[in-house]
Amino acid sequence: MTSLLTSQWLDACIIVPTEDCDIIARLAERAAAEGHAVSDLAGLRKYALTTHVDDAEASLVQSIKEKHRAIDAAAAAAAEEDAARAAKVAADAELAAAEQKAHEAARRVAAAKAARATKAAAARRAAAAKEEAARRLAAEKEAEARRIAAEAAAAEETESDDEDEWAAFWADTEAQLRGDVAETAEGYDVVLRGADELDVSVVEENSLRVAGVIIPSPSVQEKILALAKRRALRHGHGRVTEEDVIAASKGRFGRVDELVRLPANADVERATRSCRGRDVVVSVPRRAPPRRRVRRAVDPYYGRALFREPSYPPIYSY
Repeated sequence: MTSLLTSQWLDACIIVPTEDCDIIARLAERAAAEGHAVSDLAGLRKYALTTHVDDAEASLVQSIKEKHRAIDAAAAAAAEEDAARAAKVAADAELAAAEQKAHEAARRVAAAKAARATKAAAARRAAAAKEEAARRLAAEKEAEARRIAAEAAAAEETESDDEDEWAAFWADTEAQLRGDVAETAEGYDVVLRGADELDVSVVEENSLRVAGVIIPSPSVQEKILALAKRRALRHGHGRVTEEDVIAASKGRFGRVDELVRLPANADVERATRSCRGRDVVVSVPRRAPPRRRVRRAVDPYYGRALFREPSYPPIYSY
């Protein structure tokens, strides 16, 4: 407070003796000690008027009274300066706050841009990883498809070789034709069991020739092989032979070349063939019986004159 009062006195006077500063300091200390609030030279002068002062102090108080206008102007200038300083501090604070806010906004924008860039980079990496995974999966599928195709081709080739070997085996094996002949209202039905692969042809007036090779289906052939293995084990030689396979087939499969003779009235030229599963049905109609010649009785007297009495009843009535 003393320095503030000294500053106000220095602003009011052009030349200030050193004793004035000391007097102001003593008066301010005494006012503070007595509990008086002194904030400026005017307050100090009022205090000096209410207390005992010496000559030097009285002279200073008189000088303060004489220069109160200058002192008030200095105080006003100091107040304005303080207000300007406070306004500048406030403006600087607002500017700093605005700069801080702008900096924070720029930081948030930069953070948002960085987040978007990171997200975009992550999306690109995910898309690239997905594309790479799809490419690898497609390559694996293609490799698997090639492997399956190669295995299928090898299996088909092996199966084709096996089929050719089995076809040659059954072609060299004699089989028995199974079937029967049933008489129907229209003629005869020749039922051939499992003969869908056989050829049926007319060789004589009332005979049919059935020829070809009956080959079992894969499932039936597996059953035949299983029976042949059992037979081989039962006979103690272990290895399956052709005799075992032929015995297991029971003569149902192999080469067939037989004649089926039908009654004399069977018209084999008009025979028709149909299939019922693996069975073949040959329908043979009957021939029509020969027409008999009917002799009609002739009246020996037809066209002759009557030789009986008119009253005699006629023998024939026309």
